[in-house]
Amino acid sequence: MSNSVIVSYSHLDLSEYTEMKPSPPDFLNNIAQSLEKMNLDTILHYVYLPKDPMLSEQSLDNPDEYVNYSVVFESLRKKVKKIIKLKVEDNEDLPHSDEEIVNALQGIDVEIWDWVQYDLCCDTIAKAARNVKEVFLYSTGNKAVLQSWSSNEGLNKLKHVTCSARLLIRLS
Repeated sequence: MSNSVIVSYSHLDLSEYTEMKPSPPDFLNNIAQSLEKMNLDTILHYVYLPKDPMLSEQSLDNPDEYVNYSVVFESLRKKVKKIIKLKVEDNEDLPHSDEEIVNALQGIDVEIWDWVQYDLCCDTIAKAARNVKEVFLYSTGNKAVLQSWSSNEGLNKLKHVTCSARLLIRLS
């Protein structure tokens, strides 16, 4: 009888992929292959998805070439039901759409939301992470967005937030 050890992962930190500098399709394929081999817990304590390491002017002209993390969340959804802290560094020039974010997180509960995308709509967070308890918001300082967040239809939609939302404003 062999003594085999099964390692179970409760964290997913993909920062090492930024060091590899693969092309966008290879970047996603590497991640998907890694996830298939991992024995992930149903609850992940931390998920970190870095900015696309190879975003270029060429990618801006052809949005199909940028990294869309929906593929990663599809793989996660097969095993993972909850993420305690989610940190996604979206690309400023080619961010995920609101619809992509909502669809990506469908079926995965998120407690701490740290999706680095400027001026993200509260509706998107409310739809993607219904039970979120803590939120990090990133703003360009756009007055309309700040007013939207502070309105009755803004952050008030996030009914389970127990910690104050953290607001980071980018000054240009």
